[in-house]
Amino acid sequence: MGQDLVRRSASDTRAIARDPRVKPESGHVRLNCSHESNAAHDWLMRTAAGETDLRARAKTLAEAERLLLAEEPVIPLLFYESKTMVSRRVKGWRDNLLDRHLARWLSIGP
Repeated sequence: MGQDLVRRSASDTRAIARDPRVKPESGHVRLNCSHESNAAHDWLMRTAAGETDLRARAKTLAEAERLLLAEEPVIPLLFYESKTMVSRRVKGWRDNLLDRHLARWLSIGP
């Protein structure tokens, strides 16, 4: 399942949201160790998965997060943080959630 979903283009996110192999968050065993079930949260996550506008997607995900935190099925105990000092001469550096920075996108400028 994972490989052919990864191969799809970014513009085909609506098809991914409709794909029957993509389970809603509450049905995903690996991501839902609390066994929480909430139809509104599932709907928000599916809506976000099919959204192509990044601002609208972020707004939908924020709403899903608010809903999840209000119900408190899980308590966040760990927050990841990355502290990296990068020279202003380094071009192409972008912060990202996985904290991965491929050298092929970096260059040294004046």
